[in-house]
Amino acid sequence: MASCLTIAALPILLREGSQQRANQPTVAVVAPGGQALASPLDSGSSTTVAADQPTPAAPTTTTTADSASFLVGSPTTPDTSGSITIAVPAPASETTRMVTASFKRWAKGSTWAADPCAAWFLKLGTRVAVTNLENGHTATCTVVDRTGTAKSDVIVLDADLFAQLSDLVHAPIPVRINW
Repeated sequence: MASCLTIAALPILLREGSQQRANQPTVAVVAPGGQALASPLDSGSSTTVAADQPTPAAPTTTTTADSASFLVGSPTTPDTSGSITIAVPAPASETTRMVTASFKRWAKGSTWAADPCAAWFLKLGTRVAVTNLENGHTATCTVVDRTGTAKSDVIVLDADLFAQLSDLVHAPIPVRINW
């Protein structure tokens, strides 16, 4: 049964694909001045329509001879009446990095900072905000040592600071650092 359907549907789907390639897609953009700009993708010209005027509707002709209508049971012309908002995240700042965090115990008074941490890729004295990516908890530390290698992006926090982010038994954890 499935192979009979495939043999019957394949020529129809191939024809549908070639018809779609013949129709040029249109891209619509709203300009900062409130005008809608629309043009085919490979066309050099564009049509301008004022934002307060209704946009002429594209002709939607659907007949029973449409090649894919028997598959979906409704018109195959997409509904373009709504608008789409696409949120794009801001690029990562040069002072943000995704690394892993671990811990060690610095002896009390052994460093000049009360909230010590170590990272090979940060300068001594840099203040760093460390955010646990799994639960959102944040701690702040000061780089007092440069340990590690380029192959391991790890920030080592004092055990008391690490405990603000997660239980010690979960080390190492994924974090985002900002400085």
